[in-house]
Amino acid sequence: MKLKLYILLLFLIGKSFFAQNNYYWVGGAGSWTDLNHWRIGSSSGQTATIIPSRYDNVYFNSGSGFPASGSVTLTIPSSATCKDFIIDDSFTGKVNFPAGSIFNIYGNLKWKSNAGALYNMTMNL
Repeated sequence: MKLKLYILLLFLIGKSFFAQNNYYWVGGAGSWTDLNHWRIGSSSGQTATIIPSRYDNVYFNSGSGFPASGSVTLTIPSSATCKDFIIDDSFTGKVNFPAGSIFNIYGNLKWKSNAGALYNMTMNL
């Protein structure tokens, strides 16, 4: 019985340690490290308390604050990381990634066909 409880406890701790969240970008142009640009669960969700990690999914959608024409700069520090990077079908506009940035995607990349990007960076998939 004790062994079953230990295994259950280990499972619950491991699950919460490696839990993933869905992060939504809001507010248009800005820095990846600015927590005011991240919402948890939806574009109208609560403000994130940490930036996305390799276990978290990142979404850009119509609530991300990008204009339909022109581009908005997403400033990535020396590197940024996420599990899945998803540009939703409702997204319009262009994302401008600064030169020299490194973007590590540990899961899937979904890019809407008419969403644009300006970049001179390294993207590791």
